[in-house]
Amino acid sequence: MDRVSIVPSGETLVHFCGTPWSLRVARFPWWTRVISGLGRVLLVVGLDELAPVASAAEVDKYIEAAGAADRLYATVSSVASSATGRHALRRT
Repeated sequence: MDRVSIVPSGETLVHFCGTPWSLRVARFPWWTRVISGLGRVLLVVGLDELAPVASAAEVDKYIEAAGAADRLYATVSSVASSATGRHALRRT
């Protein structure tokens, strides 16, 4: 099952198994083109909060701490060209 899709508007959605909901990822046209061309992405989800304006050093520190605490999960997903029947949630 595709967990990532790109809708006609160019937005990227991450889908959650067993629900009709999706998470709308920040809109970066260059990133969308890259993942669309690759056809597969590595999704990494941390269970703890990280500021949207975190610096590269803060992200590195977060990854190390979350990984050590077993609060970081990863999976590989294929990328679909569209999503139907799903509702997007806004990232806040």
